[in-house]
Amino acid sequence: MQVPLGLVQGRVTHVVWPPRKIGRVDKRVPEGRVMPQRNL
Repeated sequence: MQVPLGLVQGRVTHVVWPPRKIGRVDKRVPEGRVMPQRNL
């Protein structure tokens, strides 16, 4: 079964590769980015 990438929602919390960059990702929205509405 294939799922169109446009239907996938996710959130990055940590970087695990490459090893020198392992760590938590800052919670921020790039300037000018529009956040999608979540209908749960």
